[in-house]
Amino acid sequence: MKLIKIDVKNFGGLSDSEWKISSQLHVFYGPNEAGKSTIAAFIKQIMFGFHLKSQKSTFFENYMPLKKVNQVGGSLTFKNENNQIITLERTYTTSDSKKGNLAVSLDNEKIPENIFWNNIKNIDGDFYTDSFIFNQDLLANVISLNQGDLLEHIYYLGAAQSSKLLLLRDKFVQSSEKLFKTNGRKPEINQILAQIKEKAETLSKQQVEFDQYSSLEKQKNDVQNEIELLNSQVKKLQQNQQNLAITKQELNNYAQYQQLKEQYQLIDFNQEDYTQVQALELTIEQLTTDIKKYESEIIAVSADNLDEQAKILAKKVEIYQIVNEADRLQNEIKQLCQELEQIQTYQPLYFKLESLSPEDKLVMRSKYEQCLKMQAPKSIIKNISFGLIIFGLVGAFLKPLFYLLILSGLIIYYLDKIKTDHIRTNQIKSFEKEYGFDPQKFDLELVMSQIMQIENKRNILTEKRKNQAKILEQVADFKQKISQFVSPTNNLTSDLEKLDEHYQQVQQKVTTQKLLNEKISAIKAKLADVKLTLQKKLSQNKVKDIEEFKAKGNLYHQNQQIKSQMMALSANLKDRVEILSKLDINSLHTTEQSLVSELEQIQAKLRIKYDALAQLKLKLKELTNSDSLKRTQQELATANANLLDYTKEYLADLLAADWIQRGLDLASNDRFPKMLSSTNQYFALLTNGRYIKVAINDQLQVVKADGTRVAVEYLSRGTAEQLYFALKLAFVEQIADEIELPILIDDAFVNFDLQRIDNIVKLVRNLSAKTQVIVFTQNLQLAKMLTDNITKLEIRN
Repeated sequence: MKLIKIDVKNFGGLSDSEWKISSQLHVFYGPNEAGKSTIAAFIKQIMFGFHLKSQKSTFFENYMPLKKVNQVGGSLTFKNENNQIITLERTYTTSDSKKGNLAVSLDNEKIPENIFWNNIKNIDGDFYTDSFIFNQDLLANVISLNQGDLLEHIYYLGAAQSSKLLLLRDKFVQSSEKLFKTNGRKPEINQILAQIKEKAETLSKQQVEFDQYSSLEKQKNDVQNEIELLNSQVKKLQQNQQNLAITKQELNNYAQYQQLKEQYQLIDFNQEDYTQVQALELTIEQLTTDIKKYESEIIAVSADNLDEQAKILAKKVEIYQIVNEADRLQNEIKQLCQELEQIQTYQPLYFKLESLSPEDKLVMRSKYEQCLKMQAPKSIIKNISFGLIIFGLVGAFLKPLFYLLILSGLIIYYLDKIKTDHIRTNQIKSFEKEYGFDPQKFDLELVMSQIMQIENKRNILTEKRKNQAKILEQVADFKQKISQFVSPTNNLTSDLEKLDEHYQQVQQKVTTQKLLNEKISAIKAKLADVKLTLQKKLSQNKVKDIEEFKAKGNLYHQNQQIKSQMMALSANLKDRVEILSKLDINSLHTTEQSLVSELEQIQAKLRIKYDALAQLKLKLKELTNSDSLKRTQQELATANANLLDYTKEYLADLLAADWIQRGLDLASNDRFPKMLSSTNQYFALLTNGRYIKVAINDQLQVVKADGTRVAVEYLSRGTAEQLYFALKLAFVEQIADEIELPILIDDAFVNFDLQRIDNIVKLVRNLSAKTQVIVFTQNLQLAKMLTDNITKLEIRN
């Protein structure tokens, strides 16, 4: 079966990659990190399962994609000897198992997995790694083995699953030693033997006590049997007592039934009519109650004054205007009074002058004008003084005597001014004393203007007070009219609103009274109809009134109750009526007393037996009982059973180890000679004839061309790798007839020199003629030496 195509979806650093593979020899060439080892791991994991999160394998396993993807995996395509196409597709998602999901198809039709596994003899990934994969890690593991392990590893290489079988054989040997050692104490079988000895001694001692225990146990059982017999007798007597009590109760029920039968009467009574009469009675009561309720709600209301109230309310706007006008006048009067008070407070002079009569005001004006005229000197004296001054100034240029004229003129002017000022001052003081202000500082016209304003304000205030009096008369008139209907207040507007509310209430009461009267009339009509219907029902049932009908109904219901009780008693008595009619209550009492006496005798015997049983149980507690003996016997039996199980397991481990050893010997004896012959051929080719043979006796040795033997541990690393390389190739050649899978060589020749590489090229070409070989290398020269079927890999970002 040849691998012909690799298709990688997502695996490690690879994604969406596909390569066609040569059926004999194919080389993947590229530098480190180009994906060579990833492809080798992909081939192995698609066949045998992913280990994307495992670090435990000796082979490169963890190839989780570097980028986050939904699905990991891809497919391998093989062609078998019948030219049929087999495709293996394995995928993995986070919800899958670690190995992923495998789908196998043959010529594009899905087939069961086991068909593929049967073709490759059901080998697993470890076997494929050990046998078909060559890389530095696997070669290093072989070089690190000691001489004994290396001999076994090589000797049994011809046996399928030899590595696992060797480990399994050693495991069975170790397991047997954990179970038993001749002089040991810790192994399981040794411990069980000691337990069996101890339990046997304990069992011998317990047997003596158990014999005594068994004798007392027999006595106890006899007493318990007697108690059970007496208890059964007690139970039977108690059952007879219960049956007797039931019979007495039935007899009482029978007597009650006879009494009720005598009391029962057949009454002609119509339940439906009775129910209707009750409903009619309730209706009459309800209607009567409604009439009383509505009559109680009717309040005597007089509508005589509604028209008068309506007239007043019709003048609501006029009243509001009057109230507003009264408020306005009151505010204006208040404002004028405040202004006059302010003038009187801050300018009392004006109020004083305003009080003068018109004649006095004329006199004041005359005196005020006289005071103003005295302000300048008389013109004659002024002219004389000015003449002397001017004449003197002119003559002073001629004679100094004229200066006396100037001085005389000045003196005359000054003396005249002093006289005038004195008169004027006296007049002003007299004026100010009489009228209260200095005429020099006040303008009389301004003062008179202020006086006129005050007089004007007084006149306006008088007029407004007259108007206010008229308005207040109208307000008082309206208040008097409104007070006839509502209690008055100091506010006419509030009174008017109260009147409006009162008017609405009265009007509503009148309307309500009308509606109530209408309801009462309707209810009374309905009441009359109901009473008529009631009377018809009473006549139909031949009764005078409701009370008689109720009495008849009560009697009917009492007889119905009697009938129900009779039916219940009859159902309880069933077919025992005839038997009960023949029984006598006195004979039942006699039987009951006899049962009580017999029961007391048996219960006395029971008390004696229970005391005896308690004493036997007390003695049994002091002795070893069967439970302890049985427990010891069970423990001894368990120990013997465990001994048998562990002995079987011990012998099975020894036998299994022996069978594995024999199987390995048989398998190796069959293939090993042929494999050794091919190994000699390949090893001689790889070493260029320096070594010609591999000798295996007590230790592994190689034979040089001159016959010298060299132990493996003394070989160089490169020669040791060539030896194991030759052994594995020889093994693959031996099993190629049964398992045909590609050999993967991943940079396994890095420790080989050029001469050895030439030999490897010859060997690989020779091997590829027999089975498919895929080489992964970073050595371009080696790739070109091997084949022209080269796939070049590049480092991916």
